[in-house]
Amino acid sequence: MTQQPSRVLLIDDHDLIRQGLARAFEGQDDFEVCGQAASVAEGLRLFASLDPDVLITDVRLPDGTGLELVKELRGQGHDTGMVVLESGADAAAATSALALALARAPAPAPAPAPAPAPSSTQVAGAPAATTAGDRDVADDTSPSYALEPWDVDVRAGLHTTPILEYGGVGASVDAGMRKLGPGTLAIGGGMDYLFCGTTCTSAPLSFSQKQLSFDARASYHLRVPKIARIDIYPLITAGFIVSRSSITVGNSEYRASDVAPSIGFGAGASYFFTDRIFAGAEARFRYSAGSYSYELASGAPKAFDRSNVTAWNASTVDLALAVGTRF
Repeated sequence: MTQQPSRVLLIDDHDLIRQGLARAFEGQDDFEVCGQAASVAEGLRLFASLDPDVLITDVRLPDGTGLELVKELRGQGHDTGMVVLESGADAAAATSALALALARAPAPAPAPAPAPAPSSTQVAGAPAATTAGDRDVADDTSPSYALEPWDVDVRAGLHTTPILEYGGVGASVDAGMRKLGPGTLAIGGGMDYLFCGTTCTSAPLSFSQKQLSFDARASYHLRVPKIARIDIYPLITAGFIVSRSSITVGNSEYRASDVAPSIGFGAGASYFFTDRIFAGAEARFRYSAGSYSYELASGAPKAFDRSNVTAWNASTVDLALAVGTRF
């Protein structure tokens, strides 16, 4: 008699990962995907209606964690094979874990087992397990909130400096690329609109300055599972600043513009109120400087001292407060 394939329920909020795993199982004679879900609530509903042989879930979901899902099902008395995967686990790791999940069976007096070696997967319910793949889980089952591959953080915020040289608004994005050591390397970009504060008020003339900053970003997000809901990262930036200035002398106006490269380095941290919404802060030293060549824009030519307004310098410590969301 032909043995029926084991029925698998996939739970992951990343469509690409979930669909990739489903396609991998299409070529497996021993398994068939009977359903897919993107949240804890949807997973519980499908589990009750489909009664799968194996459940595979990501450790972090929009409305909870995979560990909470497993705990709920175990509390209901289900002994279905259950596997908790890191975000972005590959199909080979998933199919290897399935063999462990299906072999799991209650025993009257199980012998103590040695602690498992680090792996990309973890069979939920194993006695000594406190880790779900490369996404570490603290003793209280709180997952790390560090940016992971496939994650994207989008934020918008306010900028200033310690002595209020300028203020402004900006937006940035970081995309997780790959895991390196104890963290994840991310790349992204940012754009800021800045207007001068004390720099303009201290000028001897009626002076104004506005700047647009465009930067590429590289950041390294450290996995710190025991610091609940915190993502900490150093970062470096490189780009350019478009600076525009105007000076009013009597009824005449002079204008100038300049473009100069910009580099910076610093660090940031984000606190997650939910699995998706966060507030954060960044401190970054930035270097950028240039010079203006003023031309008459309106009125009659006027003589004025240009010595204090020809050069511009945006080298300072940039402070930013932001709110954002993770996709």
